[in-house]
Amino acid sequence: MPDIKLISSDGVVFFVDQQTLLNLSTNSFNSLLPITSTHETERLIHLPQIHSSELNILLHVLYKLDCVQYNPSLPSILYSIDLFPQFGLSPKVLIRPQTPIYKILLSQASFYPLEVYCLCGKHDIYELATPVSSRLLSLTLSTLTDKDAERMGSVYLARLFKLHRTRVETLLRSLMPAPCLHNPTNKCGFEKQKALASAWTMTTAYLSWSAKPDVSTSTIRAIFNAMTTHITCPDCLKGRDERLNQIIVNWSITKNTI
Repeated sequence: MPDIKLISSDGVVFFVDQQTLLNLSTNSFNSLLPITSTHETERLIHLPQIHSSELNILLHVLYKLDCVQYNPSLPSILYSIDLFPQFGLSPKVLIRPQTPIYKILLSQASFYPLEVYCLCGKHDIYELATPVSSRLLSLTLSTLTDKDAERMGSVYLARLFKLHRTRVETLLRSLMPAPCLHNPTNKCGFEKQKALASAWTMTTAYLSWSAKPDVSTSTIRAIFNAMTTHITCPDCLKGRDERLNQIIVNWSITKNTI
């Protein structure tokens, strides 16, 4: 039952029950609660630092309600969540997979993955940072600014770098060895099979230089096929395709999150 009023910086009044706020806050809602007076005029709290759009989001999160109908902007969501600690509220506790705000942030990550990941890093929201990190595989890490690094924090920055590095290293390890030699035939003996081994080595060298953590399986296949167009022996091509299929399968199941 609503028993107090919160007033935003732009004068919008929100009716809430203080027990819900007290149950979730570790600092009595920034020492603003409890209000024991029974006088109506004294049962209100002015929050001059919060606009109604941000306060609306904050309260929806606390009550586990979906605020998508208000079409909140990502900056408003981020600002609201950044205010949580001030009021003794834990973003890590309140933003869980089963909550509406988690789903909203995950959908926003499709368009603004870095911004959402930085939020996760700042507040240690690992359960959200994990799926969001897969959307950062295409990010060129050298474009990260000092502000980005500071906001996500050293732990989540290191996790992102490790994800990129590990995926590339895993791909490169999977490229070798080259396909096995097949039994020599009249048209393709051991000597002629060196052409495939040489092409495979060149392709591996190229990928070692250009591979990125988000390279697609279709791109990998296309590169190997392009580098072996001069191979005509059916047995060599069969060996190439079998080996390439192994690489594609391994790459498909390689971990793509922090």
